[in-house]
Formats: sequence, structure tokens, C-alpha cells
Amino acid sequence: MSVTKSISLRSVLFRAVMAIALTAIACACVTFGLEFASAEGTPQGGSGTFGFAAVPEAQILHAANDEPAAEEPTDTADVEAVDHATADTAIDGFFGQGITESFVLETTVQRDISASIEFIESEEEVRRFEEQQREQSHIAEVNQKKGLSYANGGIGVYDVDFSCGRDEFVTTWTARINEYLSGSPLAGYGSVFAEAAWQYGVDPRWSPAISNTESTKGRNCFAAHNAWGWTGGSWSNWAAAINTHVAGLAEIYGYTISYANAERYCPPNAANWYSDTLNEMQKI
Repeated sequence: MSVTKSISLRSVLFRAVMAIALTAIACACVTFGLEFASAEGTPQGGSGTFGFAAVPEAQILHAANDEPAAEEPTDTADVEAVDHATADTAIDGFFGQGITESFVLETTVQRDISASIEFIESEEEVRRFEEQQREQSHIAEVNQKKGLSYANGGIGVYDVDFSCGRDEFVTTWTARINEYLSGSPLAGYGSVFAEAAWQYGVDPRWSPAISNTESTKGRNCFAAHNAWGWTGGSWSNWAAAINTHVAGLAEIYGYTISYANAERYCPPNAANWYSDTLNEMQKI
């Protein structure tokens, strides 16, 4: 970013200074010619020459400094050398100021950009640290839920690892749930199940497995998008339904399946419900 701004700034300043320098030199030459012509009169045979035709170039170049005129160079190369040296001196004065201003502006811009980058990096570092803290706190809460669930007869089937962090958790369980739901109305919603499971601290296999027990993975719903036999529940889309069901499991039943939870979820047929759902969880 700073390199691009520096190049652009130098280019603009260079062109501006060059234009000023050339304009100043041209004006000085014309002014000097007019004054000299006015003071000396128009030379014979030289009307409209502003006095330059009658005066050797070397004298004109020295007149501004009130120095005696040097002998007129007889060689064309010598005349060009004098002209170039005088012009270079004038231009160097302008460029000296231009380069100084360019350097000051460039330095200021680079300093401001560097400060902004450092500020952004520090802000990002703070955000990363806060996210890590929240994630660790969330993992600790899930582990507490696991402990309570197991103490109340919850069956973990095998332990679900939340300590890997959100991104890895969601990626892993999205793939596994999608494979389990393949070919069903709920196919492709693995990420929604996985993200909801992480957010609410629930075994990610539980809600997909219940959908099979209650509606054969959404094929036989008694209400719109209600794959879980959720009393009085209907939704306009699967994503909203999945999030609501997983949140309800976390709030009412806890982390994972247990026989006690089966008795609450399906009192008329708790034993079969528990067995069937647990069997489906083991497939995921």
C-alpha cells in the first residue's frame, strides 16, 4: 500500500515541479528580453527580437548577476554547455524543494499507514484471544453437561470431542451427519446439525438419530418440517426446525440420550424409542 502511494506521489510532484520550473525559466527569459530591449532600443535590422539578436548569449546569461560578459563561445558545444548549466541550476533549486516535500509527505504517509496496520493487527490479536477464551469456556461448559448427563444415566456411546475447537468440530460432524442423512429429505443439512450441536452443547448425533426414529429422516412428518415428532411444532424450513429441536434438547433433556430422557420424550414406548435411537446414533 505504501509503495503504491509513494510512486504515485513522486510522479505527481515530479510533473508539477518540472512544469513550474520550465514556466519560471521561460517567464524570466521573456521579461529580461523585454527590459533589455526597452533600455537599449531595437537594434538595427532586428525589430521584434526583444533585444536578443544584438546581444551575445553569454552576455544575456551573465546580465542578471551584473557580471562582465565573457567572451562569446565560438564552439556550438560550448554555448549549449553554458545554457544547460544555467538551466540545471534553476531546475535544481525547484527540484530540491520538491524532493524535500515529497520525502516529508512520503514519510508521513508511511508512518500513518504503519500505525494503522499496527492498530489493526493489535485489534485482531485481541479478537483472536477473546474468541479463544470464549471457546475454552464453552468447552468447559459442555464437559460439565456431559458429566451431569452420564451421572443421570446418559449413554455417550463413545465420547464426542469438543476440545478440538469449533471449526474442526463442525467440519468433522458435518461430513458424518451428511453421510448418515444421504438420500433423505434432510440430506445436506449436516452443517446445520453440527453448528447447532456446538452452539447448544449437545451430542451432535442425537437430533439426527431422533429424526429417523420419529419420521424416517423426515420422510413421514406429521407437520411441516417436523421430523422429530415435536408436539405442536411446524416450521417453514429445515434449518429453523433443526435449530429449534437441538436447542430444545439442550434445554429440556440435556447433553445426550438416556433411558430417563426416553421416558420423557416418548412415554408410551420408551424402551423401543431408547433402543432404536441409540442404535441410530451408533451409525453416525
